[in-house]
Amino acid sequence: LLAGAALLAPHAAAADEPRTRTTAEALQIEEKDLVRNKAPLRTYVDPLFDLTFPKDWFAIRRTIDGDIVRRGGVIFSAGNLRTAEVVTVELFKVKELLDQAEATPYFPDGRIKKWNDLGKDTALAQYVCERRDGEATAAARKQQVQARASTFVPGTLSVAGDVLQLDILTNIGGTTMRVGEAGTEQMTPGIKRLQRARLTLLPGGEEVMGVVAGCLDDFWASGEDAVLKDVVASFNIKKTGEPLLPG
Repeated sequence: LLAGAALLAPHAAAADEPRTRTTAEALQIEEKDLVRNKAPLRTYVDPLFDLTFPKDWFAIRRTIDGDIVRRGGVIFSAGNLRTAEVVTVELFKVKELLDQAEATPYFPDGRIKKWNDLGKDTALAQYVCERRDGEATAAARKQQVQARASTFVPGTLSVAGDVLQLDILTNIGGTTMRVGEAGTEQMTPGIKRLQRARLTLLPGGEEVMGVVAGCLDDFWASGEDAVLKDVVASFNIKKTGEPLLPG
């Protein structure tokens, strides 16, 4: 737990650690103009789930169709563009995780009975992070070793029955842009996002429905993590029977 707390706490950047932008810098506003969540809450009621979040957040519900895989399994999004806070509800097949774990031959029907069928805690966290980064399997990468954009925060992973929960730190690299009349190249610092993910293995063991809520690391560390963690805790999946996804 101490390791996780140390990772979340604000700290001075090491000499060799590239600087990342704050939420205000990323949004190109003054720090004093950064809006804190004080809005009352509302509960979004869907045939598949209920989710409670600040009333002034936008909300978009997408249909479940053949294009859902390209969208990363996202069926619902909500958030606040003024604070770069986003929460998504995702629905995807267990087969995606089996492919990442290179375990499909052991589960040819694409179903698992429990989360640990995929591996122990560290391996589970790695598969979730890889999926968020959209990485291919190790075989497809030809076993190349590379730094991952997302890592799980130590001490935050838990498995309780069908529910897997962890916090994820994502490093998004800076980009090169041309400035001035001479078009001089200048590197824009990257950003870091912290997210809480809660994934539920649906009855039948063939599909996963989850919620992910996050913001930039400085906003998270300033106390906004409590708001986002409450959003995740409010997520309630309603009774599901037959598989929800096509195919």
